[in-house]
Amino acid sequence: MADRLSADERRTTLKNNTHHRRYVRPAGACTPTGHRFPESLMFKRSTCAAAVMAVFSLAGTSAALAQQVHAQRVEGQTVHPVESPASQLPTYQEPQGQRPQGQQPRHFQTQRAPQGNTQMPENTQAPGNAQPPASTQQQPAGTQPPMAHAQEPARTRPALNDRHTSGPKMITATNMPATLGELTSDVVILPTYHAHQDVSQLTPFEPLGSIQTFSQGTPGAFGGLSIRGNAMQDTLVMIDGFRVSPASGADFSLLPMSYGSRTEILRGPGSAIYGQNAGGGVVQLLSDAAGPGTRASGEAGIGGRGYMQMRGRLSGGNDQITGRIDLGRERGDGFDATAGDYPGHQNDQDNWKRDNISGRLDARLSTATHLTVLAMRNTVNADFDGLRGSATALAAKKRLELAGVKAEHELSPGTRLDAKFGQSSISNTWNYTDGADWDKTKLREYGLGMSQRVLPNVNGRIAFERLEEGYDTQGLKSPTRTTNALLGNAIGTWGQHQLNLALRMDDSNRYNSTFSHQIGYGYRLAPNLRVAGNLSTGYRMPDLADYYASAEGNRLKQQRNQTMDAGAYWQPDSTTYAKAVVYRTRVHDRLTVAGDCTAAVNCSLFNLGRATITGLALSVGQDTAPGQAFNGLRWQANLDLVNPKNNATGRVLPHVAKRTLNGQVDYGFGDYSVGADLMLSNRRFSDEANQRRVGGALVVNLRSAWRVSPELTAYADVYNIGNRRNATWRYYNQQPRTVMLGVAYSPR
Repeated sequence: MADRLSADERRTTLKNNTHHRRYVRPAGACTPTGHRFPESLMFKRSTCAAAVMAVFSLAGTSAALAQQVHAQRVEGQTVHPVESPASQLPTYQEPQGQRPQGQQPRHFQTQRAPQGNTQMPENTQAPGNAQPPASTQQQPAGTQPPMAHAQEPARTRPALNDRHTSGPKMITATNMPATLGELTSDVVILPTYHAHQDVSQLTPFEPLGSIQTFSQGTPGAFGGLSIRGNAMQDTLVMIDGFRVSPASGADFSLLPMSYGSRTEILRGPGSAIYGQNAGGGVVQLLSDAAGPGTRASGEAGIGGRGYMQMRGRLSGGNDQITGRIDLGRERGDGFDATAGDYPGHQNDQDNWKRDNISGRLDARLSTATHLTVLAMRNTVNADFDGLRGSATALAAKKRLELAGVKAEHELSPGTRLDAKFGQSSISNTWNYTDGADWDKTKLREYGLGMSQRVLPNVNGRIAFERLEEGYDTQGLKSPTRTTNALLGNAIGTWGQHQLNLALRMDDSNRYNSTFSHQIGYGYRLAPNLRVAGNLSTGYRMPDLADYYASAEGNRLKQQRNQTMDAGAYWQPDSTTYAKAVVYRTRVHDRLTVAGDCTAAVNCSLFNLGRATITGLALSVGQDTAPGQAFNGLRWQANLDLVNPKNNATGRVLPHVAKRTLNGQVDYGFGDYSVGADLMLSNRRFSDEANQRRVGGALVVNLRSAWRVSPELTAYADVYNIGNRRNATWRYYNQQPRTVMLGVAYSPR
């Protein structure tokens, strides 16, 4: 056999293997073995990145020193430092028992952020380290004070009129800390408390507006989400600033949803900040440094269909070095996850098991330098149905690994340098009765940035980034795709005006330079009413296997998105809110598949002209004020009307429901709380021709919690209480009714 594949053989091999890579349940792929691409094109390190970083650092230092001298000469003002994500964002305190009496933490699940009001502890300072205003709003009677830091006394919550300049901060929208009122984008923060259990990794996202989830069966099967009607591959997924989603799309079954302290979601293009594959939005899991002292917490639960879950956390340290380690295991006997007409269907129970371990180490090297080291390994074993020729599918094994280092240094008052290096990989193995297929995607990224308070009310950031992508499968290794990027962005407020600007240039060795931008403007019409709009662009690259499977003279093109949105955000009091957002996305050279990926022949990626996605998102609800105990009624409702249309045919884009209604209601009384979720959607289609219809879905979940003691909470949940046989993907059944019981321990 030849040492190298011909061009035609290479394309055929990768084309036949694409549905393995994209989805968990293949039905008939065939992958030759024993071949490699030319050695000169393989994955390798680059010294160019280090040289550019050094030049960039020297330039940033000079600019920062010049800015500091200028600031001292202008009216005697001192430029305040930009807040550090590690030092200014709320610290995760759940294991330390810093929970107000009567609070039921596991029901702090879904939050909105129309005017900077979220369900996070408000222990962050205003921009420029300014202290909160002296005037504060009167706390409602019968509630507890806001949650406090273990190291500092509780702060009083700012008055409603001051929320746009203080309160909780978000990183994801601008890649630097910003109060929610400074942002023009539609964002949401989802706190992730340790005492938190869901039937799958997608459950916390289901009640949120402008988000649709998809799953191929059990919690161990492939799953993802769509933002504003875009494809799942247009959602970038990150963990603490590092990419974990390849170009073929993120598999949410591999994500540790109990990780960290919160999940931040950006609705709308994020390519001007993060580059490729963020044309629909960004989902980022974030953690905070552990506090000093040794603490341990954990939870355990059991449920129907053999469900079992255990999680534990150990943290500790001193004022200079802190660390934590998280361990978890989940398993279930599963259910028959495929329909009877699915090719290769087996009439059995598809069981699954998930194991995860993660750790974080924070070191304060000096008063100005902070170092963070992250490591993570998650594995999933799941049964799947399918055929490969005459061979029957047995099980799939998936693994996500991440290791990264981040450093921050306060160069001078008002100037911070940050650097990062990380590598992640996703490995898949599909076992059949006659052998196995496998593949591995690798991402390696470098970054160096500088944040600067340019003016008293304006923060800016410039950065250089480098991304290296590699793909291996069955003895076949693809050439590396390298993308270098330069970016700059700024956020500022002037009186009632807010302005968000971002510009990014990506230069790939497989494509020409790509420019992405965001122009956002907001205006506060009244203390309780704000309007904002954005003009943004995004783009998506095909993954490497699809790229090299296409003909050499007709390579796949990048998909380009252009989005315009406008929203009104109203908050008449400290607990009530309403939001209305309209948007339109124009997609050029759309990347899609012709069929439903039940076999390699109908799972090939190609460019299919243009599409237009228009939508209206409405949200209304009533919530408790940040950091206060949950007592009384709390609710939210979201209505989304989406029209995702193929411009050439007028047909609906695959996997998107045109109408969805979802909501959440919780009621707390003393040591008890009860709640429910409702998710309702109309039909959707799983193919471009709209021939394979997927019926509408109705899911109702119930939950309850009892605070047995200040350290111990018991809970009981029922998922899909109506036992509806709904589906979000053709051929795949969804989780039937499941009862779950558990306890969570968090010492004071």
